[in-house]
Amino acid sequence: FPDAAVYSFPVSDGGDGLLDAIQPHTGAVRQSCPVRGPLGKPLHADILWIPGSRTAVIESAAASGLVLVPGSSRNPLKTTTHGTGELILHALSMNPGRILVGLGGSASCDGGTGAASAAGVRFLDARGRNFLPRGGNLSRIRAIDLSGRHPDIAGMIIEGLCDVDN
Repeated sequence: FPDAAVYSFPVSDGGDGLLDAIQPHTGAVRQSCPVRGPLGKPLHADILWIPGSRTAVIESAAASGLVLVPGSSRNPLKTTTHGTGELILHALSMNPGRILVGLGGSASCDGGTGAASAAGVRFLDARGRNFLPRGGNLSRIRAIDLSGRHPDIAGMIIEGLCDVDN
């Protein structure tokens, strides 16, 4: 196709670098947000806001990523996606039409329970006590209480971006 126009730009698998790949092609604006990292330490992670489409883009690796955990502390049974949930809450405050969440590069295998916990979902053990689930203690969940969840999350379109089947 000698007359074809070819446009080349980097893409991401939904993990590290997702925001960097999307921003130049969308006119998106970055917003820095305070969150808790995969080990619970405070850090800042960015959200992209695409104004024309009212879309927020989150890179879970920026809040819950493997690169945030020192090699000697890497244990997906002890880490959390809570920071990703905090990014979702920040995105909700922007009144989006939808939220895209890149799922790659996570340091956790908590099944998103940390993110749900940040949004007000309570996970209760056999004695009815609330706790923050992590990959290594998911078996303690005996009940899930949705009564305190953020009111705007129920009707929100949240799409996961990844390059694998789960």
